[in-house]
Amino acid sequence: MAETHPHYVPIRGANIPPFSITVTLGSAGSASQAASFAGDWIMRRLYAGQPYLRGVFTEGLEVGFSAAEGLVRSRPERVVVFRGQTCSDPGADDDTVWGLLKELGGLLAELFKQRNYSASFGAETVVFAESRSLGLA
Repeated sequence: MAETHPHYVPIRGANIPPFSITVTLGSAGSASQAASFAGDWIMRRLYAGQPYLRGVFTEGLEVGFSAAEGLVRSRPERVVVFRGQTCSDPGADDDTVWGLLKELGGLLAELFKQRNYSASFGAETVVFAESRSLGLA
């Protein structure tokens, strides 16, 4: 029988189509800060018996067109991207996954004091700008 560490909870899940959340970091944000925040979000949902997403954070630069702002950026912006392909609920439907993407994306945008963020699931990308969303195919 395998031993488990008393501070770790076994994580089960199911593979789903690839997803991502992209949020501009602002001047002081970092991928490690985002990962720590998302880790807390995951643990709260885990202990409450609610579904959650699992993924990896990367930090990078985003250049080009900002659909949410309707303009071309004059300079690259630092962004954090959360990518994954696992949901803790093997029976999660698309609406559940989109709800989780919106919840975590909105919380990350709030953390970094941003007005918008983008989320992708499968072949669809949506830019969430303040209280409205712009669907991008």
